[in-house]
Amino acid sequence: EIIQASGGESGSISFAARVQQSFGNCPKYIQAREVKVDVGAWRARSHGPVTEGKALKDARAREMVERADTFFIASKAGAAPGDSNASSLGLDMSHRGGNPGFVELSKGGDSLVWPDYRGNNMFQTLGNLMSNRHCGLLFLDYASGDALQLQGFAKLDLADASLPGGLRSVRFYIDRYVFTPGGTPLFARGPMELSPYNP
Repeated sequence: EIIQASGGESGSISFAARVQQSFGNCPKYIQAREVKVDVGAWRARSHGPVTEGKALKDARAREMVERADTFFIASKAGAAPGDSNASSLGLDMSHRGGNPGFVELSKGGDSLVWPDYRGNNMFQTLGNLMSNRHCGLLFLDYASGDALQLQGFAKLDLADASLPGGLRSVRFYIDRYVFTPGGTPLFARGPMELSPYNP
């Protein structure tokens, strides 16, 4: 839970958070890159119009998905029977990574699929998706600052090991996307190193 947040004129951001539960996460498929907040570079860039819709038709947004080596997924556990406090429990934001192109976008732009690799065997995200299929995805372009948000639902295929390196697959069906050119002042500095664990 965010207790306090503030932003300075120099572009610095600070916040205080209260953590109710913390656990180790598998670092295997995280690409090594240095990311900096650069408000000056962000302001100097031209920002196109925000586009949104159901099927991902925007060429730039499609390209972000098709060449992504990283994205983030937000999920929430389903409520246990009789749990009146369920709205504040079971929220999870986690990372998915692989070689560029590990996420496959459908031709019609209404769904995408990615392999689920061997990880830490805690299944936080997959467990959430099994009880509540609604989730959100975030793709960031660290060269341009573009941001792509996807809302929809996921379907697990526990028997599908057809994607490279995958033990199973996750297909995400897009209900809504929002593509924001220059939506974030996060920029990579220096070269990026792909994880040696990527299939």
